[in-house]
Amino acid sequence: MKTKKPQPPDQVRPAVFTTVWRNWKEAFKKNALMLTLTLVFYNLSAYFDQMLKPMFWKQVFDQINQGLDPMKSFYYIIGCFALSWILSRLGDLNIIISESNIIKNLRDTALHGLMMKDSKFFANHFIGSLVSKSGRFANESEKVIDHGVFTLSRTAILVIYILIYTFVIMPDVGLIFLIWVTVFVLVTIILLKFSLRADVESSEKDSKTNGVFSDILTSLLYLRSFSREHAEFENFKKVSGEERAYKRRAWFLVNFQWAVQGILVAVLEIVVMYTLMHKVMDKVETIGTLAMMQVYIISLANNMYQLGQSLKHVRTGFTDAYEMAVILDDKTDCGEEVLKPSLNDSLKFIPNHVISFEKVSFSYDSGARKVLENFCFDFQAGRHYGVVGQSGAGKSTLFKILLRQSQHESGNILIGGANINGMPKADLRSLISYVPQSPTFPSRKIIDILKLGKNNATDAEVRLACEKAGCHFIWDKFPNGFDTYVGERGVKLSGGEAQRVAIAVAILKDAPIIIMDEPTSSLDAETESLIQKSITKHFVGKTMLVIAHRLATVAVLDEVLLIENGQVVHNAPHAELLGKSESYAKMWQLQTSPVILQN
Repeated sequence: MKTKKPQPPDQVRPAVFTTVWRNWKEAFKKNALMLTLTLVFYNLSAYFDQMLKPMFWKQVFDQINQGLDPMKSFYYIIGCFALSWILSRLGDLNIIISESNIIKNLRDTALHGLMMKDSKFFANHFIGSLVSKSGRFANESEKVIDHGVFTLSRTAILVIYILIYTFVIMPDVGLIFLIWVTVFVLVTIILLKFSLRADVESSEKDSKTNGVFSDILTSLLYLRSFSREHAEFENFKKVSGEERAYKRRAWFLVNFQWAVQGILVAVLEIVVMYTLMHKVMDKVETIGTLAMMQVYIISLANNMYQLGQSLKHVRTGFTDAYEMAVILDDKTDCGEEVLKPSLNDSLKFIPNHVISFEKVSFSYDSGARKVLENFCFDFQAGRHYGVVGQSGAGKSTLFKILLRQSQHESGNILIGGANINGMPKADLRSLISYVPQSPTFPSRKIIDILKLGKNNATDAEVRLACEKAGCHFIWDKFPNGFDTYVGERGVKLSGGEAQRVAIAVAILKDAPIIIMDEPTSSLDAETESLIQKSITKHFVGKTMLVIAHRLATVAVLDEVLLIENGQVVHNAPHAELLGKSESYAKMWQLQTSPVILQN
């Protein structure tokens, strides 16, 4: 898969923030009121705690120094403590509600966007990596909100207040504060600009490591059969080593930023306190003013120091969410819909379910060899068709474009005279029961998988469908029967068991069109015979298309199509096709009377 060249830092920053925000803003808008209240409550709390309280402490020190009663000012300080605490708790309540809502909305957004991606997209991406990216896309919003509310807004208000207050009472100190804040912000922005690219690259390496990690675990049993554990582990160590190098670079830049900010904070405190000490010694200012300004300096220094930390966290929050935002923005591979089938089931009762391919062409990559070229054929309603041919002849492609998992380049595909491109995909697929070659079930109970075919199926209907498909193993093999969890991707089921469950799902769905891709490829001879009987007996009246390399499966069907180079070269019932096609007859002979090689 092609990758974009890394952009220089001055081009990355706007792309990162604008791209992520474009995908976040709807979730934030839905919770705008709660976020606004959070901002108000936290900033009012900071105002009472970090601004008013030091002023009252100044009064206390000055009143004690002058021999006056300081208790009134002290009571105001207690009031500031109480109000600050109450406002903080109100802020906590609002931020818990708003953050949980936003994370939930962003998780929904990520899954919805990924479900719209076509099969080509998933062929080019690690599932584990996508899970990692989507998790960061949602969860990093919490980091951005926390640091944006707790530090950035509070620091901004504190800086504005201190600048105004000091300019009014001590213009020279106010000027020092203004110069220092300006220098601090500029230095922070410059350092952030240079470290942003490092964060993006570190995040990408993290996703790659997670993807490889997931890929190894998913394929571990297969890899073990080739004694590949050591080689795969060594390869993973290289990948994780690359991630470590990029993380170190990003973290070194962060630590350099902290070191520079630490020097700036020290300079501020030394210069301001030196100036104020002389003012107090010259009787220009009181000891209370000195104490108040010391509190302000410490508060400002801590907040500005945290500002750098928070900008770093906000930046990494956006960069960690960036990869999924880019995926969601890319509409070139969004060929799917996330829609319920139409409530109007009239499509199922189209009287004529003839499937017509009219000069259909398709290739997997632009300019590549066409898998199908001007393919023409009418699959008559109610008939059962077998589709055979050598690997790469275009058999599976035929089904993919009929299901609109891939889009054909030219020509028309019609069902009952209606062009499938004019149908919502959910409605089109409601017409079709599909039995894949290797079903990959979600990790659910067997009963839940079966009811994918018919959600409101009764227990009797489910059991009858299982009996027709030869799924006796459900109650013979598993103590929990239909309540057995099949495991990730149906790992608890053998290949043959998974195919039989998929056939039972197709029986329950009762769609007018049946598509089967190698339905007996993983079955023993006895079960294959049972499935052949099920096909002919339980799908009577359905339009059926069956891909098979095992010709015994299609020999019982009404008609067999032999495909070569994306074209139908022969079509006839099995017995007739044996006489018409030399290549078909040869395939049949090899399967029914195999040649045993002698040493």
